[in-house]
Amino acid sequence: MSSAVAWALILGIALQSSVALADAAAQKGAAPVQTEKAPAEVAKEHFESALEAYREGKYERAVEELEEALRLDPSGKDLVYNLGLVHEKLGNLDKALFYFRRYLEMETDPAERERAEVIVQRLAGAQERALRASSGGDDDPNQPGSGQHGQRGTAQDRSGGKLDVWVYGTAGLSLAALTLGVVFGVRALLTHPGGSPTTGPGESAGDLQHDASSAHDMALVADISFGVALLSGAAASLLYFGRSADEPAGQSASRVGLDPVPYGINYRGTF
Repeated sequence: MSSAVAWALILGIALQSSVALADAAAQKGAAPVQTEKAPAEVAKEHFESALEAYREGKYERAVEELEEALRLDPSGKDLVYNLGLVHEKLGNLDKALFYFRRYLEMETDPAERERAEVIVQRLAGAQERALRASSGGDDDPNQPGSGQHGQRGTAQDRSGGKLDVWVYGTAGLSLAALTLGVVFGVRALLTHPGGSPTTGPGESAGDLQHDASSAHDMALVADISFGVALLSGAAASLLYFGRSADEPAGQSASRVGLDPVPYGINYRGTF
């Protein structure tokens, strides 16, 4: 009897152990399984990091993030465009040209291609000028704007002032005031009776006094006119020589440096 009870206890303990093990296995199997992110999703995360670095001016970090995003998403043409943009910010013309030309190969939209072609031409021109400058300025003297002749021409162009409506207006006012001053000055001299006026037939003391008063008034107008002419002339000179002439559109468009790029960093139109 006692042996039967012992065997019953052993079987009960074994049964409870098996149930506990089954529950533990079930709980372990029910744990959530973490799936790996898709490459495109990871690429977008790298792009967001690149965007943040770009806005903070950390362009080298932005390049690293964009390159990693492009590795995960090789068809991301906007990533290629942005790599060219950031390399241009860094002054890496070779790499900027490489990525913009690669973007041209990937882009099919005519408007976007035209925009990219303008950028490629601008960067290629800047690269060519940089190579000529680094080689000691061995430019073709027959080409306009090359070598020392081109530098002198640029210096002469920049030495000129800026002509606009303000310069013409102040210069015109100065000329008009000067003319008015001369006219009234001459009339004052002709009207003044002189140092020792004398009366005579048809010339009373009242006439002499009137002439003297008129001459004084005209002389005063002449003085004021000369003052206005002087001030207007000085203002015209300051307006002309104190400002630089506007740079030609072609020259400003071909310059590469820290100018803001008109197209911001973006990725598939999301940002």
